[in-house]
Amino acid sequence: MRLLNRLWAMTALAVSTIAAPTPNRALVSRAVSSDILQQLELFAQYSAASYCERNINSAGDKLTCKAGNCAIVQEAETTTLYEFENENDVAGYLAADTTNNLLVLSFRGSRTIDNWIDNIDFIQEDITDVCNDCWAHGGWWDAWQEVADELSGQIKDAVNQYPDYKMVFTGHSLGGALATIAATVLRNEGYTIDLYTYGSPRVGNEALSEYITAQGTLYRVTHTNDVVPKLPPPIGYAHPSPEYWVTSGNYETVTTEDVEAIEGTNSTAGNAGTDGVSVIAHLHYFGNIAGCI
Repeated sequence: MRLLNRLWAMTALAVSTIAAPTPNRALVSRAVSSDILQQLELFAQYSAASYCERNINSAGDKLTCKAGNCAIVQEAETTTLYEFENENDVAGYLAADTTNNLLVLSFRGSRTIDNWIDNIDFIQEDITDVCNDCWAHGGWWDAWQEVADELSGQIKDAVNQYPDYKMVFTGHSLGGALATIAATVLRNEGYTIDLYTYGSPRVGNEALSEYITAQGTLYRVTHTNDVVPKLPPPIGYAHPSPEYWVTSGNYETVTTEDVEAIEGTNSTAGNAGTDGVSVIAHLHYFGNIAGCI
């Protein structure tokens, strides 16, 4: 698997550079409800669907996953309103779910060398037009900029067509980083957006992390000692809060007892505080999330 091979390089980098971040606020941990667990699984499957070529190459499709890893999504009545994949491999879809009254924007995670070049570049870019003193990962910010204008127009049209639907942005890995940036920007434009990310890397500095935390509903899901949420290293980078840390094994069914909700930016109570790093854990979020690759 191409993604798996490239993640080994990221693992070596993480092992050589990761230091435990220093928490900057009190940490509070709590268990999750069955309702939250169901939502985490649902949007993990929406993230998984973005890896399937059929869902990103022509609009008007019902979402399906050939790997069988988005069964809940396939049971719903869905239609892709917009599908995209540009020359730099920024890809995903915007879909309407008429069963659950949802508009879902899902960004695909990394699958080509172009994505990983962006991932390895940890240089930050000034985005103070988004929030005061905020800096974002330069590669991911540039990737968002490539699709921002078209996606903004598509979202406006979708909201006009489905004005009463809840809007959710989601993504796994690099897709989680792009979903985070997109939600942050478009929330500033007045949209109410719930954000679900899985195995997302850090996207920017402490000021950006605090801003995202305060903006709206966020479910930042990590899994055991997944390597990617530990990147970039916490030197000038921070995660928003809360974190939903999945502690069950890679091939195990996730229960409410296996998910710990942790408050606090740069928390060490979840993924960041684990020993070592795992590539396999990055690929397992309520199933094989990248199974369509």
